[in-house]
Amino acid sequence: MTWLVAIVILIAFLVLVQLMKVPALAAQVMASSKSALGDLRNPGLTDLEKERAMRSHSGRMFGLFFRVTGATLLALGAPFGAAWLLDRAGVVPLAGVLDVMTSWAFLGAATAIGFLFFSVIRSGWGRRRPSTP
Repeated sequence: MTWLVAIVILIAFLVLVQLMKVPALAAQVMASSKSALGDLRNPGLTDLEKERAMRSHSGRMFGLFFRVTGATLLALGAPFGAAWLLDRAGVVPLAGVLDVMTSWAFLGAATAIGFLFFSVIRSGWGRRRPSTP
């Protein structure tokens, strides 16, 4: 039963991360950092313009940091909160679930499941394609 709960936690985390658009937010962070680096290297900008651009980029990345952190905490907190409730109800011990989740076997399986999950998401599987007349 502890393995089942651990796998459900993993899958719930992956789904919630995707639903909260954490990968898209991370891509925005990367785009903003690349744009900041481009502005910094731009010889056509004065030092004052570069400073203004850096302030703008840093403010945007600071906001994205909180969004990514908050979404990730929610994605982790909801499944672990459910596992805690199961522990309080005497259904499955949370310590046992955590032991399973820190085992090498589970970590290997979680890596494979996560890779497969995001590969499927990136491939666009399950998206509706417009019908051609």
